[in-house]
Amino acid sequence: MYQSIYKPTLFADKVIIVTGAGSGIGRCTAHELAALGAHVVLIGRNIDKLKMSPLSCRPKITLAIITRWIFETHRRLGIP
Repeated sequence: MYQSIYKPTLFADKVIIVTGAGSGIGRCTAHELAALGAHVVLIGRNIDKLKMSPLSCRPKITLAIITRWIFETHRRLGIP
């Protein structure tokens, strides 16, 4: 089992927003921060990936369902 080198309460009572939390480094970062006591807000382009994250069922995790707003804003501004 993985054990962090940091104190388990390092981020206690802190709210941290993690972008790209659906996979890869963002997902691993969110997991580590949650293990260190943070209330983590998961943000990603694919809400289904966020919901499948093992973190999504924890009490200190919030899924940010803002993907549609991001895509619509990008479309209006011509950003791919």
